[in-house]
Amino acid sequence: MKSLKITRGAFSVNSNLMLMDKEREAYFCPKSIVTDNAWKSIEDVKFPLYVNVKEFTYNNRDEKGNNIINADGSNSTFTRVDVIDVFASAQALADDYADDFALDVLKEQARKSTATTAGLTSADLERILAVSI
Repeated sequence: MKSLKITRGAFSVNSNLMLMDKEREAYFCPKSIVTDNAWKSIEDVKFPLYVNVKEFTYNNRDEKGNNIINADGSNSTFTRVDVIDVFASAQALADDYADDFALDVLKEQARKSTATTAGLTSADLERILAVSI
């Protein structure tokens, strides 16, 4: 996952949003995110936006929605970088990362507390974690 500042965009004929960063790299913003943010026109979108994006691979489909098959029998695919989260400010995006970090810290504290309650030493816990990963 990558975080970006988005400076402009345009709607597609299918009500998806193509967003661009200052380098003019394009990112696909699916209709579900457009709907969640109640964006009906580009004027509703307040730039800059801050987003998390991720690359996905999709099957190519024909006009009937069937997968297009390559000569070797495999599915024909394409990759695209999709927007997965949208934030109104850089601070909101940073706060989201901080929340994830805080959750990881709390999980680690709970793990150590449980191990201590069970009578395990730190070395015991490290051995268990090394085997379970």
